[in-house]
Amino acid sequence: MHNCVAAILAGGAGRRMGCDKALALFRGRPLLLNVMDRLQPLFERILIVGRAEDWMMSALGVEMPGVRCISDYRPGLGPAAGLLTAMETCREAGATEVFLCGCDMPYIAAPVVEYLLEQRRGYLACVPEIGGRLQPLHAVYSTAAIPIVRKSLEEGERSMGAVLERLHARIVSEEPFRALDPTLSSFVNFNHAADLADPRVGANTGADAAG
Repeated sequence: MHNCVAAILAGGAGRRMGCDKALALFRGRPLLLNVMDRLQPLFERILIVGRAEDWMMSALGVEMPGVRCISDYRPGLGPAAGLLTAMETCREAGATEVFLCGCDMPYIAAPVVEYLLEQRRGYLACVPEIGGRLQPLHAVYSTAAIPIVRKSLEEGERSMGAVLERLHARIVSEEPFRALDPTLSSFVNFNHAADLADPRVGANTGADAAG
């Protein structure tokens, strides 16, 4: 996927988890690395948004080809600001699309991501709707949306829902995703420490995945 970059939002405080989500252990490894395991076969470039440039080495003791950490240009303004940071960085690198996800989604499925990329054509964003809830942190965005997202933030509209309305995003219903991922595990995000111990109990899907 030469023109698409994966961007993982990793700047949340993790208040409900009670620790740094990105570093919380799942299957014996930091949760973030579980997410990256799913993304690296799909993307040549991955951004970790909300972390200092040297964070991978200082916190995890590793460096990975094609992976870059970037601080949020507008810290404290939520996922929409992280999205804007990712899109601006990707555009500078020549990419035209961003697949955005949280650092707490270890079951991301390749067929789901590929389907979203196909469905975005002609739209500024393509967002799943699972269980009646939009999934803006498991979605694809065009870098052409940068001015609209920036204006939304400047006008105080920081929620992802407000941003999606302004983008006239394509909303994809649950049915086609069930054909690709029957249990919809791709959309599971971890919010609490108990989710790490038994990931199928208490796991959630929804727009609050970065918190």
